[in-house]
Amino acid sequence: MAQEEIVFGYNEETMKAERIAHAKKGIIAGIVVLALAGLCVLGGVVSSINSKKISTYPTTQAQVLKCETVDATDDDGDVYVDYYELDLEYTVDGKACTSKRKRSEKRLEGAITVYYNPDDPSKVYLEAEAKGEGNVYWYAIGGIVGALGLVVVFGEAKGKGKLH
Repeated sequence: MAQEEIVFGYNEETMKAERIAHAKKGIIAGIVVLALAGLCVLGGVVSSINSKKISTYPTTQAQVLKCETVDATDDDGDVYVDYYELDLEYTVDGKACTSKRKRSEKRLEGAITVYYNPDDPSKVYLEAEAKGEGNVYWYAIGGIVGALGLVVVFGEAKGKGKLH
């Protein structure tokens, strides 16, 4: 009769079951991360579709009446510009309209081009929104998170968990 090897109180069969259980948990975690990556990519697709639609809207010149800096404080207590809040005034079909927009990149002043919804001219969009300038970030984050998910899934399936 062959003697069974016992390591730290576990026999070989128990150790194999533990490795498989660990690998399954890692694979599930990786799948969750991949699902998050999919949501990021979906966010990019939706944002791209919206940008494409906005870019077909008519444009008009808007006057920036006010551009207020909205500050935030980080964990170290340092104050930074979080975004700019714009008060805009523009005319559509001879009717004066006003709108508020937020912008994160840079301060705007004077006359700017805005895209307005022809069905509801009170809804205006800045040029950056029509060009989809932020869409690439959705895809980049999705790609990075997706790569991390793949590393987790395949690392657990091939590495410590050894499913053989």
